[in-house]
Amino acid sequence: MATFPILRNPNDAFPDSWNKSICILCTSSKQEKDALDALEQKGFENGVIFVPPKDNRDEEWEEKVFQFSDLILFWFDTSEDEKNLAEFGRWAATGKALCGKADAFQSSKIEKLAKEGKLTVSTSMADLIAQVDKKLAKCTQPRELGERQVPAHVWLTPSFQLWVKSVKEVGNRLDAAKLEYSFRVGPGGVFTLYWVIHADVHVTAENRNKSNEIVIGRPDVSMIFAYRTNGPHLMDTDVVLIKEFRSPCRGGDGFVHELPGGSSFKFDPATAPEDAMLGTAAEELEEEAGVKVEGSRMTYHGSKQIASTVCAHHAHLFSVELSEAEMNKIKDDASKKVALGVIEETERTYPEVHKLRDLMKSQLIDFAAIGMINSVLAARFAGGDKAQSANVSSESAPDLWTGLGLQCVIA
Repeated sequence: MATFPILRNPNDAFPDSWNKSICILCTSSKQEKDALDALEQKGFENGVIFVPPKDNRDEEWEEKVFQFSDLILFWFDTSEDEKNLAEFGRWAATGKALCGKADAFQSSKIEKLAKEGKLTVSTSMADLIAQVDKKLAKCTQPRELGERQVPAHVWLTPSFQLWVKSVKEVGNRLDAAKLEYSFRVGPGGVFTLYWVIHADVHVTAENRNKSNEIVIGRPDVSMIFAYRTNGPHLMDTDVVLIKEFRSPCRGGDGFVHELPGGSSFKFDPATAPEDAMLGTAAEELEEEAGVKVEGSRMTYHGSKQIASTVCAHHAHLFSVELSEAEMNKIKDDASKKVALGVIEETERTYPEVHKLRDLMKSQLIDFAAIGMINSVLAARFAGGDKAQSANVSSESAPDLWTGLGLQCVIA
């Protein structure tokens, strides 16, 4: 007897919580039974399984089932079931689908859809269930309310966990969610890089629900303000930027000009942010600007959101004062237009060095970069930066407010 609830029709009530969920769509009753038996042998604990009937299908209920399922398992036995094939085409590229078929059954349509979805078509039910077990192995915590509607490949990401944790910490709750999009990279789309959910959040302080917005998530980023002071005038400080083509760029010269930085899939939300992001900061500075700096030289300035009305991720800000030799190397590379970055990942970066006073008048950098630079310099003059350089005196502080305050307002 199955040790997990099996829901087969609209009269079956959804459990209030579960750790994982799967929908089974098979063209034959035999394969359906084989799938359930294999799941029981694997020990599908604290999970729920949806098995829509093959006849008299309720489309409204099925749609609800699809939205609540971490995975949708498709099995084609001896025919291209029209309804199931249509659903496979809809879900193949979403990160929620798994596909299997009888070894003797050939279908160019199924193979094409599977390829587009970065899926491997199994010819063994045991192999297909092994994939289920692998994909859901880390779903060990109960999920309630809207978290049940966030599929495992998104729910398990540190970026989603950090966001939903912040929702709960202030007393709010995620009542409902609909995955609108996920962008997956790596072999078989194993890493979820971006996700977009339509969220229905109960705002406890206002006793109302906010349900007309999307949330965009991605891994947190490390950003590095690398600079070198030049004499007593703050605005003569040399600042390292990275020039890189990024498709969303609007304006300027068509390239993004930003502080060196990036993200990593190795991020562990259980680790202190300073420690978790420090290694990434050092790696990105070397990859994008061409200078290797020990992490011990960097100062951590905390993290903040960059666009909190739409994007959930944080930028973790670090600063480092470069040596004369390090800065000269970057200037030399910049003069030669040396291309750096991880070329095989289509990342092509060009290091640049700008005077701080020029940056404050430039349309090339965005307000996020200006804000990060401002945060570091303000901390230095407030005495909050242990690495404050002896080359810049507090007497140049007026330049800080002129450059970073008035210039931003009236430019």
